[in-house]
Amino acid sequence: MNYQFIVITLCEDRKQKIIQSFKDLGVKDSSIYYLKASTPENSEEYFIDTSFDIETKKVVCCAKSHCRAIEYAARDESPDYSIVIEDDASFHKMDFLKVVQQIISKWKTYFCHCDYLSLGWIPGNNYEHYKLKKCRNIQGIDNYVFLNDFYNFGLQCLLYCKQKIQKISKEINKQTFNEFKFSLDKLIINLYDSNNIPSYSIHAVDYFLRYIMRHEIIFPPLVIEQNNVKSLLGHNNFDTYWIKFFKGYEEELNNYMSY
Repeated sequence: MNYQFIVITLCEDRKQKIIQSFKDLGVKDSSIYYLKASTPENSEEYFIDTSFDIETKKVVCCAKSHCRAIEYAARDESPDYSIVIEDDASFHKMDFLKVVQQIISKWKTYFCHCDYLSLGWIPGNNYEHYKLKKCRNIQGIDNYVFLNDFYNFGLQCLLYCKQKIQKISKEINKQTFNEFKFSLDKLIINLYDSNNIPSYSIHAVDYFLRYIMRHEIIFPPLVIEQNNVKSLLGHNNFDTYWIKFFKGYEEELNNYMSY
């Protein structure tokens, strides 16, 4: 398979956990690249001429990390597909690798209109809510459907097609935030009719990414967030979102790796 994993890592403890997860899944080390996350501490030059407080800088750094991951995935020497994963990921124990490979093998037939697929995301509703949404079934990818009629947030796991992201990667990975802001604003203005420019946050990657790239969302997610970590932004998504999501479907939660 012509793909790689790019893992955004915040600290050594979290990195070691996901290294063990990959071992449990049987993923070869040679297919994994660990990208050190952008943080306010290591991104001082990026914030030149801005007056952001520390919390805003954390949000922007999350976006910056993902922009850097996209640029790495878009390199000429990168494989055709890249799976970008945050280091607090909890994988579906049985299906993650199998379904990723199935999707890639069927990309040119069923996903050629997409720039990326969201394989790990944060739900805002119960499991049943998403089961009732309009969806697309793909032959040979059993027990999973693909949605594009709702906004998801959270970027636990994204699958990119290199051919589709090479041009856009140059527009979103800049040396300073103000350069990035200018480039992204120009990109969105060029993509949309002047009377239909979407309202978006330039700080948070899950807000603006959906407006500059075509995508679909897998359900159920192949990746959720680990249950005992806090994000750079201080969220505990397991208590806030996952318990609500899996209420009445608790057996589904057991399919994911636990920590």
